[in-house]
Amino acid sequence: MGDPCEGMACEAPTAWCDGGTIVEYSGSGNCEGGTCNYQGVETRRDCLASEACYNAECVQVPQEGDLIITEYLANPGDTDDYKEWFEIYNTRLNRLYLGGMIVKDMDQDSVTIAEGTFVEGHSYFVFGWGATSIVGGPDFDWSTVGFFQLANETDEIILEYGGAIIDSVMYSHCDGCFPHPNGASVSLEPTLISSDNNVGAHWCKGTSNFGVGTSLGTPGVANTPCFACTDATLAIACPIPSNYCDDAEHALQYSVPACVNDYCDYTSAASLVDCGNQVCFDGACIDSPD
Repeated sequence: MGDPCEGMACEAPTAWCDGGTIVEYSGSGNCEGGTCNYQGVETRRDCLASEACYNAECVQVPQEGDLIITEYLANPGDTDDYKEWFEIYNTRLNRLYLGGMIVKDMDQDSVTIAEGTFVEGHSYFVFGWGATSIVGGPDFDWSTVGFFQLANETDEIILEYGGAIIDSVMYSHCDGCFPHPNGASVSLEPTLISSDNNVGAHWCKGTSNFGVGTSLGTPGVANTPCFACTDATLAIACPIPSNYCDDAEHALQYSVPACVNDYCDYTSAASLVDCGNQVCFDGACIDSPD
């Protein structure tokens, strides 16, 4: 029998991901009995809880509130099949890794986003049902990974990563609820991205033609303002959003918005209130309800 290690170089392997751990090699291994042994040259580095390992790098994954659902087209002007889409916005400055994120509703619809998918910082990202749902194709075509369909009047869009809900919109058809246009998107008022996107009054019908059939909307770019105003001093036509809890210790409260270029602008109307030793409940700082 010849030497089983003869001609076996045991060169250092390329770094790889073992779950959430980066495995790297500082040099070549030793051949022992025809098998390469990398003991002493292999190092393992765990990614943080807020990260995932992709392509031998630790990449930031979304946390609750990092991604906001800002627009959806549930009822296109022609056939719904392969024309529906929805849009998210990354509120973070850095890009976020979406591989493994689940998009689902409260029934059986569910798709898992493919590995290698990123959304850039402070950018919009469009998920579409089919390659022709928007001009040039969506950023991610969910028809390739499962089944997900937006009901015309009542449904849910839920973003889940690692078992945690990142954002969700639960829209319904009723008086005072979400708009339900035929042939147009449902669009979040652009200056209310930091507010509660489950309030139907914060949404309106899309008005711009985006080049696919007769449907209206603004996939992949900032939404058109929702609320017109006629009095630049009083902004009397501008609805004032309800206060809500940004988290357990902070209340987001609104004053009368400004009227800018004939549209309501809520950018300077929002105030984040630190509740200090109190807790936030229904948009107000109160002593513990217990």
